[in-house]
Amino acid sequence: MRSDGDSPRISIVTGVAGGIGAAAADALLARGDIVYGGDLRPTDRIPAGVHYRALDVTDETSWAALVSAVVSEHGRVDALVNAAGIIRHTGIEALPVAEWHAVTDVNQRGTWLGMRAVAPGMRLQGSGTIVNVSSGWGLTVGTANVAYQMSKGAIISLTRAAAMELAPDRIRVNVLLPGWTDSPMTQAQPADTNAAIVAAVPLGRGAVPGDHAAAVRYLTSDESAYVTGAALVVDGGAIVV
Repeated sequence: MRSDGDSPRISIVTGVAGGIGAAAADALLARGDIVYGGDLRPTDRIPAGVHYRALDVTDETSWAALVSAVVSEHGRVDALVNAAGIIRHTGIEALPVAEWHAVTDVNQRGTWLGMRAVAPGMRLQGSGTIVNVSSGWGLTVGTANVAYQMSKGAIISLTRAAAMELAPDRIRVNVLLPGWTDSPMTQAQPADTNAAIVAAVPLGRGAVPGDHAAAVRYLTSDESAYVTGAALVVDGGAIVV
């Protein structure tokens, strides 16, 4: 991993069009990174200064084009933040097969394809850091969100496997587990559902995307140089691990 005194880190953040992805990109820009942001479509929530690229995280060709463009312009990728994700509130029996695939393709497959795309270059340079965004629901239980919960649990296992595989090449892989967060995803949920979840948080409030951006900044910095395979829960104490 590059030290803070060297040339700027070259970072890629997915899901940059809002929520945790946008906040993470903002935090990395503030640190001095050169940030490439991938998402299906641009919005006004993308931080100024991000080099936006259209990205379908479920498509390996789309990933190859993004990573190739970044390497062509800067010669390397130092950090990847897999923040893209979707949710569907559907239980086991009511869940259509197409909806299952939509959730797992973005959350689970998209995370794997991102790591797969940047790993060869990081191996060659002998450094790199990857942060995968899971969810507190990857560790605990929710209701009527089986595909989301399964996919987020899979990201935790995927991160730990990747961390061990890539450690000999000095590539660190960690997973962030956010609790309830005020974001476009939760704003689309019923207000009473959100209120009940937030009321149960021991710290007395829900998270804002910046709470998670601070964790991403730490996990992609030299301050976490000896941290890999870790699952960092940022949820105000809602989950007792």
